[in-house]
Amino acid sequence: MLNNNILKNMDDDVFTPLINLEKLRIDSNKLQYLQNGAFSTLKKLVAVKLDKNPWHCDCKVLYLARWIREFSGKLWDGQVAVCRGPGSLGGHEVGLLRYDDLCEGQWASMLSLSPRLPLRKHRIMTHMNYTTYFDLYLKHIYTTTIRSD
Repeated sequence: MLNNNILKNMDDDVFTPLINLEKLRIDSNKLQYLQNGAFSTLKKLVAVKLDKNPWHCDCKVLYLARWIREFSGKLWDGQVAVCRGPGSLGGHEVGLLRYDDLCEGQWASMLSLSPRLPLRKHRIMTHMNYTTYFDLYLKHIYTTTIRSD
């Protein structure tokens, strides 16, 4: 049991040697994310308790959201993981959120600044890479802001 230990994060391979683990309690900690593939080696996992953690629902929690949808029957006593935030995503069940909810829009990348382009509304076809495009975009925003001041 790892619950109630004020855990904020775990190493990528923390569960790798635990191939026979059947029950996992990581509830009541300070976890905001789980690494991609965190549960992939836990083939015998029957029950996992994830609730009472401050899950930060941006693109980094996508792995957990997908895992919960696929293995919802393994949630301990039906206890659900709930988003702490950001913003309007607070209070939502992690497992009900999809890529569009987590990886687009204003909450797409709260912890690391990286270029995010809307995927469905305005698809841009260009031969330049995203870094070049993003630099041009920032230059446009900067010059537009200066002109309007």
